[in-house]
Amino acid sequence: MLFCLTNVIAQDSKDIGVNYGFNGDNLPNPNDVVKAYKQYGIGKMRIFEPNVPMLDALKGQGIDLVLGVRNEDLPNLASSQDAVEQWFVANVQTYVDSIVIPFITLGNELVPKQFSDSILPAMQNLQNVLFNHGLQV
Repeated sequence: MLFCLTNVIAQDSKDIGVNYGFNGDNLPNPNDVVKAYKQYGIGKMRIFEPNVPMLDALKGQGIDLVLGVRNEDLPNLASSQDAVEQWFVANVQTYVDSIVIPFITLGNELVPKQFSDSILPAMQNLQNVLFNHGLQV
């Protein structure tokens, strides 16, 4: 986990990013995770799905976030731009002024046949919504 990496991370190395997942037992409090990122100079985080406690902990902390869309959400987001608008308002809009989100990823370790028809339309819908909000993510 994060604390195992501390021996190889150089202090103030803002180019280093670490994935942070939410599947596990006894995970630390999001505020403690953010403190550890800052303590070890980790400037980038990837989360695989929106997580309000983590997003709230990241506000104003100067850690760039790669935000993921869950695999299960892809068919809905591919089906309509309105669905993406709702996802955006619920998971991104509140945070765009306080967290740098340079990338939004769609899915993780996708099973091609299960989601292959959803990936491109979901990406197109998301790009349209981001453009409509004046964002270049």
